[in-house]
Amino acid sequence: MEIINVPIKDLKPNEKNPRKITKRELQKLVRSIEEFDFVDPIIVNKNKTRFNIIVGGHLKQKFCSRECKGKYQSKNGTSKKGKTYPKLQRARIATCPICLKEFRAVKDQNGKFGGKIRKQIYCSKECWSKRNPPKAKKCYYCGKTYMSYEIETRVYCSKECRDLDYRERFKGEKSPLWKGGLTKKNKIIRTRSEYRGWRESVFKRDNYTCQQCGINNTYLQAHHKLLISKHPDKIYEIDNGVSLCVDCHQKKHPELHLNLKKRWEEME
Repeated sequence: MEIINVPIKDLKPNEKNPRKITKRELQKLVRSIEEFDFVDPIIVNKNKTRFNIIVGGHLKQKFCSRECKGKYQSKNGTSKKGKTYPKLQRARIATCPICLKEFRAVKDQNGKFGGKIRKQIYCSKECWSKRNPPKAKKCYYCGKTYMSYEIETRVYCSKECRDLDYRERFKGEKSPLWKGGLTKKNKIIRTRSEYRGWRESVFKRDNYTCQQCGINNTYLQAHHKLLISKHPDKIYEIDNGVSLCVDCHQKKHPELHLNLKKRWEEME
């Protein structure tokens, strides 16, 4: 077998070729040639009576790449785009509400095969992103100006403002869970955020160490030096607090059962 370079126009297709070339097969061949180049050459007849008649490789005889195919169609006017085939432009002509330009709504869905009927409204993604620009709003709680979309029903600039406003609006008797003040005052005081902050500040000051026995890496409790019942105005003063472990705190309050684990062991 001899491999030589021959112009495509000199090659003659075999009139007895039974194979029909489809557009899909031709596109696959063009992609394969662009990626891997010519792996198998076109086989032609060398006989004088049937010189240059293709024996194998009829698909490769048409175009070697997409560029060559596009140039050929543009020169001969066989492309299906433009004025040559105006009936193929069946898409609806619509007007973009953002830029007011006319465009072909090629992304319309007519509901065939059980799908939904949808119409293309915007000409591009840029116009679609401008359909709902953010607007300036004032926070209902702090009055701060923030940007939000018109569709959104936000009235607060952040979750913190929302939580703080809810605490004031649904506090005490205003709460839907109000049961007539059944909770003890001592529990109310110790579950407030101010008490938790005071407790954490005492632990940080004492470096998370029991000030009585010097143990650390254990569960600590904040002890009031002055009793809350006698000095309610000094509940949240850091100087009135001290860090103690459970055992040391139990010695300060022998009437209370602070160490529940030890109490259960004694009962057993």
